[in-house]
Amino acid sequence: MSERARPPVTALGWAAWRHQLRAAPAAPIALAVATTVAVGCLSIAPRIIDHASDDDLAAELEAAGSAARNLRIAQSTRIGTSPSGDPLDVVRRQGRELIADAPDSVRAVVADQGFVIDSPRFDVTSYPDEARGPFPTTLQFRFQEGIENELTLVAGEMPAEQPARRLLRGSDCPTDVPAEEYRSDPDEDVDCDVVTAPVLDTLLTPASAATLELDVGDEVILFPDPRDGLWQRALGQQFGRRYVMRIAGLVELSDPDLEYWFDDDTAHVARESESPPPSAITLIDATALLLDDQYQDFLRATASVPLSFSWRYWIDRDLVDSEGAGQLADDLDRFAPPDADVLTQLDELLIGHLRQRSLTVGLMSALVSGVFASTAGGLAALAVLGAARHRSTTRRVLERGATTRQLALDAVRTGALVAV
Repeated sequence: MSERARPPVTALGWAAWRHQLRAAPAAPIALAVATTVAVGCLSIAPRIIDHASDDDLAAELEAAGSAARNLRIAQSTRIGTSPSGDPLDVVRRQGRELIADAPDSVRAVVADQGFVIDSPRFDVTSYPDEARGPFPTTLQFRFQEGIENELTLVAGEMPAEQPARRLLRGSDCPTDVPAEEYRSDPDEDVDCDVVTAPVLDTLLTPASAATLELDVGDEVILFPDPRDGLWQRALGQQFGRRYVMRIAGLVELSDPDLEYWFDDDTAHVARESESPPPSAITLIDATALLLDDQYQDFLRATASVPLSFSWRYWIDRDLVDSEGAGQLADDLDRFAPPDADVLTQLDELLIGHLRQRSLTVGLMSALVSGVFASTAGGLAALAVLGAARHRSTTRRVLERGATTRQLALDAVRTGALVAV
């Protein structure tokens, strides 16, 4: 009797596969769903993480405040005026040159810039008589780029050039009163000199003026505050100088929460604090505003005295994302212009964000791993169930002449088909 011909392995494989579909149609459907879920999680997880991470970073920067998320470069020096007609053009150029030396990643996110110039502090005494006001009081003058667009004059006038005042100094005459108001006996030999004091015409907010108990047209005598380090760097003769501050006008300033102000409201309202016990004296510190065209006169009045320059750089938050956060933080940390200080918390915010993102990625990875583990377990269960349910099918295929090798090859082919 001749040997029975063995059927082709392909025919046997497809026959077995059709039989399995008829016997358990839910198994391949469950397999397809589980595989789709696993692959879907794997493909969309990175995009979900990146999108959520960028949204979180934007929220963190918004909550941090203007001074923290933006950049400031501070320098104590003297910068002269420009012959171009813009007295502060040299200051603007210095700000552009400072940021031009920053790393590429820092320059790429800078959207705008401006400057603030603060004088050293002055001690304040009342004028024209010697009656004391709400003192001890200190005051500084400020130039701020674009300030004309942020104020509204509500009383008085804008600052204008004022003639110097002649003040008396000496042991035999009232100190720091106008020379024109003092008349001594011409036959009396008195120790009384006349000194010239430059007049600084300024703007104050109504709130600051009220705290200082001053109004439009009032004038006060100023002299250098010896506790301020900028005065200490000046020539010693500056400590004997006197200055006159005249209140030209009162102005309302724009909302201090605007990005323009850099979380700095010192120009809006004078600061009041208490000195340490046992004196417990109220201390007042105020800021008066000067305009750009007063800069040259102010330099002449404060010859050799360093000023505090602060260049402010506003960051475009849309250009700061999680992908470049690490490089930006590293570059900010390394950015160190000569003779200047870089002041920002942006690098700390970015590092904190990246740490949080790392934790989130770890959690998402664990979640995806769990999905794959569940899928693998389900597939294993389906395999065991299928093997138990289809033993009879396998036995019939073997009885029809298929070999174990043929069944193994068919299983490999079927597995490859499922994988695809």
